Amino acid sequence: MQEGKAKMWKLGKITAKTHIGDYGQIVDSFVLLLKDTCCEEVKMTNGTDFILEKNYNDLTGKVNAKGVTEISICETEEGTEVELILDPFVYRYDFKVTGTIAGTEVSFTRADVDKVWIKDMDQFVAYEENGVHYRMYEPECMGKRPLVLFLHGGGECGEDNKLQLTGTLGALRLAERWSDMYIMAPQAPSGNLGMQEMFEVMKKRGNPFSADMGITPFSLKGERGWNRDYVAKVTDIIRKMIDSFVQNHKLSKSAHEEIMAMAHLDEEVAFYFHKREMEMTEKISELLVNNGFDSDNLMERVHICIGLIDNLCHEIVYHKHDGLDYDVMTDICVDTIVDILKKD
Repeated sequence: MQEGKAKMWKLGKITAKTHIGDYGQIVDSFVLLLKDTCCEEVKMTNGTDFILEKNYNDLTGKVNAKGVTEISICETEEGTEVELILDPFVYRYDFKVTGTIAGTEVSFTRADVDKVWIKDMDQFVAYEENGVHYRMYEPECMGKRPLVLFLHGGGECGEDNKLQLTGTLGALRLAERWSDMYIMAPQAPSGNLGMQEMFEVMKKRGNPFSADMGITPFSLKGERGWNRDYVAKVTDIIRKMIDSFVQNHKLSKSAHEEIMAMAHLDEEVAFYFHKREMEMTEKISELLVNNGFDSDNLMERVHICIGLIDNLCHEIVYHKHDGLDYDVMTDICVDTIVDILKKD
């Protein structure tokens, strides 16, 4: 990183703001922290003061993006932040940015970036279990949802539990498209081998482009990429998740039975339940009104719907009558609620 001779300020940390797109990690802006200066001294800076090199807009590495399109300047406790808002480009290349801020030259490359912020990265919780590194996205929804198991390509192998999220069409992108599903993204081990080294190993075995998970469960154990032993560990984790959901359901069932017994025997507990029911009815009614539903007798209609859902849940979880198709019963309940709430 280089700064001009006529130094008027000190360059602090550089942050890259990125998101995951069809070509993997894409940079949207750079935030430069300037020390020993103020907004007034840098307010004349504009996008034409900067030149970018190797800021390619796709994986061909041939076409450059437009560069800096806008500049935002603000004062912080640490100093003045100058955000270079970009025509987005692929982050993986060794780009270079040069320009002038308040009469002082500034130059930095990918290696000089101190922090990389990735949009929606915090939606995936990091786990490590039985030697498996993986990330898990859980949707904000009720009821059953599919689990998408995302197995990345060879370039994202490693142990950082991050690359599998930032590769081409990574798990973050899948969560954006399928936000109503669970998404599990394990990371295959590197085996302490780089891509080229692993390619040479595969060439010695025959066709390096053929998929080979191993003749025996442990024949490729310890090598770079997916192998039967590692994938088996991933499936074991999924089975444990399912068992955990079942166990939690059993625990909630027992707790529900005890709480309902208390509600029948204790007036204070009963009062609390009735109060919560009305609060739920009021909140749902308000939400429906704000979304254009007919307010005529809406509180009463919503309360009936809550009762239908409650009875359906009790039937499925507790009563379990033989000869009843609960999928059909659920569909009928949904159709009935729609009929009750719909506008004429």
